[in-house]
Amino acid sequence: MFLQNQSAKTTGYIKFNIMQNFSSAYSYVLIIIIIITSVFFLSCNAQSNKKDTTYKIEIRNMVYGRLHYSTMITNNSLIVFNDDFGRDSSKTVRILTVNEKQNMQKAIKELPLETLENLYINPAVSDGIQVDFFFEINGKTKIIRTSNKYQKDPGKFVKTIVKMLPSDHIGYNEKSLRH
Repeated sequence: MFLQNQSAKTTGYIKFNIMQNFSSAYSYVLIIIIIITSVFFLSCNAQSNKKDTTYKIEIRNMVYGRLHYSTMITNNSLIVFNDDFGRDSSKTVRILTVNEKQNMQKAIKELPLETLENLYINPAVSDGIQVDFFFEINGKTKIIRTSNKYQKDPGKFVKTIVKMLPSDHIGYNEKSLRH
């Protein structure tokens, strides 16, 4: 009997030890799953915190003091309005491609809006090319008015937009503004 009781005690101990080891292994697996899940959600949250800049930008090309073209760009769309002096006015709307959206985000980040002046005017020319820029970026606004004077930073920005257009109706480039 002594052997049976001893055996029962040992068997019970072995069963308890196996359950304890199983419980410990289960705990380790559970901890690893929690850590992996936490890392995954933290990385997803970090990526979602890197939100794109929200923007609405309008570029107005004036001819003889009247609006000729208006090009508006938002996070999702490109809108071009052409007022041919009251004849054959047209409006074109299209969705931006993923690549165009990325290019716009990059161009906006590279544009030094804080340091740009509000006016760039060539006083030697009384008429010609007037291009106005209306920026609304992340809730902040800035208006830049140009008249027959080229400034490289808006010029570089316009190059990004012109790539999305069938032709350069904005006309804000060094060649057009060589006065």
